[in-house]
Amino acid sequence: APSGGSSSSSSSSSSSSSSSSSSSSSTRRDLYLSHLHQLNKRFKAHCESTLTGGAEQIVSACSDYKHFARGLKETYEERRGEVVTFGSGDCGQLGFGMDDDDGYIAVTRPRIVVSLRNRGMSSLSTGGLHTAAVSAMGKVYTWGCNDDGGVGRKGADYLADEVVSEDPEFKDFIHVGCGDCHTVAVNEKGNVYMWGSYKDREGKLFRDPVDKDPKTVRGKHLEPVKVGNVETAVEVQAGANFNVARLEDGGVVTWGIGETGELGRGPPPATKFGEEYNLPVILSEHMTPLPCIFKGSMNFKPFVKRVACGSHHLLVIAVGGTHYSGNAVWTSGLNNYGQVSV
Repeated sequence: APSGGSSSSSSSSSSSSSSSSSSSSSTRRDLYLSHLHQLNKRFKAHCESTLTGGAEQIVSACSDYKHFARGLKETYEERRGEVVTFGSGDCGQLGFGMDDDDGYIAVTRPRIVVSLRNRGMSSLSTGGLHTAAVSAMGKVYTWGCNDDGGVGRKGADYLADEVVSEDPEFKDFIHVGCGDCHTVAVNEKGNVYMWGSYKDREGKLFRDPVDKDPKTVRGKHLEPVKVGNVETAVEVQAGANFNVARLEDGGVVTWGIGETGELGRGPPPATKFGEEYNLPVILSEHMTPLPCIFKGSMNFKPFVKRVACGSHHLLVIAVGGTHYSGNAVWTSGLNNYGQVSV
């Protein structure tokens, strides 16, 4: 009888797991087809309104369409693989645990992260001293230094483990980004979550606000919180202390601590009278996700194709608008090494 019961339980569990996997695959397929349909509509409208004939213009438009269609397929198809890391691992960011001398294991050649083996990982990001990865099932795993909340969970931070939340919408993730001490992740619905902290030039800690209260921008989040004002994101990237999200409609928003132009919109200083933090300004101009301002006109909003971050600078690849008919790279932020020079 116990044997039979065990077999039944195992069968039921397997069936439930298979059903869950099938449901997840179906949802991702539906989202892929929905986004592809919207892409087709935008491409059709673009062709009807702007393509006036020239072969070069038509080829460029078709190339853009292929680029976006390929990106959608890569985002929503179930790509599965193993995570390999290597390096010094002095804060556990390699995910291999500790050696016999209670030191973090260093690896000079690529090695599979055993705790993630056979989980089917689809994307990852590396931060200052921590790492995050997303599985094909939409789960986020983190490991590394958690002093300022970047790992976003309890337990052994030097071993990869899943980030969980009581928020029922915290699931089905497609992309993740790591900063110096924070992590951001976007799910299939376009919602963005953040955990950890941002640091200003003095090392003071800041975080995404709770209930739009200016007093809550100080400190760190040890667990994930939903970022307000972002609902249609398809990609997120993180700099040292800021974030950028590319939106479904081709727009782009940034937020975080923007002291060197990395937000691409020149917010007011975070301090007033030299020392005192202006918390309402930090909330409304730094920590609230807002559109970048492209040089030339306040109404100039090209269609953003890709975004990327350095530690303190932002890069955007965009197409269209009143000044450029083809692709252009836009940059903003710290330029002490010529990283945003044109």
